[in-house]
Amino acid sequence: MPIRVFWKDRNLCYLGCNMAFARDAGMTHPRDVIGKDDDQLGWAAQAELYRADDRSVMASGIPKLSYDEQQTTPSGQTIWLRTSKVALRDRDNAGVGLIGVYEDITERKQAEEKVRLAANVFTHAWEGIMITAADGTIMDVNEAFSRITSYRREDVLGRNPRLLGSGRQGPAFYANMWRSLIERGQWSGEMWNRRNNGEVYAVMQTISAVPDAHGNTRQYVALFSDVTLIKEQEQALQHLAHYDALTGLPNRVLLADRLHQGMVQAQRYGRRLAIAFLDLDGFKAINDAHGHAVGDQLLIAAATGMQQVLREGDTLARIGGDEFVAVLLDLADTRASATLLSRLLAAAAQAIPVGEHALQVSASVGVTFYPQADAIDPEQLLRQADQAMYQAKLEGKNRYHVFDVALDPRVRG
Repeated sequence: MPIRVFWKDRNLCYLGCNMAFARDAGMTHPRDVIGKDDDQLGWAAQAELYRADDRSVMASGIPKLSYDEQQTTPSGQTIWLRTSKVALRDRDNAGVGLIGVYEDITERKQAEEKVRLAANVFTHAWEGIMITAADGTIMDVNEAFSRITSYRREDVLGRNPRLLGSGRQGPAFYANMWRSLIERGQWSGEMWNRRNNGEVYAVMQTISAVPDAHGNTRQYVALFSDVTLIKEQEQALQHLAHYDALTGLPNRVLLADRLHQGMVQAQRYGRRLAIAFLDLDGFKAINDAHGHAVGDQLLIAAATGMQQVLREGDTLARIGGDEFVAVLLDLADTRASATLLSRLLAAAAQAIPVGEHALQVSASVGVTFYPQADAIDPEQLLRQADQAMYQAKLEGKNRYHVFDVALDPRVRG
């Protein structure tokens, strides 16, 4: 029998056992156990503990049934046993020994420990966990799921995870996700969900298929963590990298990208592109007289005013100090820019209330166009517009000057 059986005399020496017990004791045959006590077998270190237990059962006459204990085998392995002991008595009810049986429940204990560990992880994991049936019906969720989604467990059981959808992912996204789950049994990535209160949040999620013994999917397990703060920080860094911190306008980096895209579109559709370089007239005097805080307010107000007179798709960038660049797209010809340039000049010259003061500046604007007869790159276009701006200042400020390639070819290089 796989169950171990042994019996002892009143002096706790072994009278017999079965083969399974003999092997546990480190012996090759049951007869090798007869006459020995626990000190002479493979668990000598635990001998006194076993004797005390045996004496208690024999003295009380009360069986000790189905209790769990650990044992160290002769090979040094620790195993779990489920043991029962009963005192043996003669016809006069005198104690003559003890019989015991036990079974090795190590695998069962290990399985129970795995279940306890899994349950503990499920309960206390910081990540949200959702278990669904193969058809997507939610079977269970953990506390972190409720904390992240704001849905209570009882609110989602039996429902479909679609209730978390934010609408930000289209059908193609979910088609790709299911293709990965079917082909590979796993999918991971970022997605946007919606909380019970309507708030949209970002998660990093992994979904795994759980197969049965035949390889068919029984459940899906999704683990996810809220990465909204990380996404917001990424967006903030992205904004800092491409936008001016004071005015919120595109900076040099984003201007270069917008200008390149505009040049490509102008070539593709046979339209004209204007690059206007703006410098505020009289700004330094105001900055020196009233301080940088007032100067900053003036720059913000001027930037807002000029931005408002441009069309959707046009770009106004601040490239430093009181210098701005406007990229005007989709012009039929060079004359089509005149109205926009006049609006920019008028917006820059508006009186701006700052504290107790009504401050006013103007702008000198240099303009160049693309495409030109010869190939030219974005940096060359900016230098042309810059040169034309200085010419506008020389001509009296508060005006724009168009760069003439024929008269000043040096600015091409």
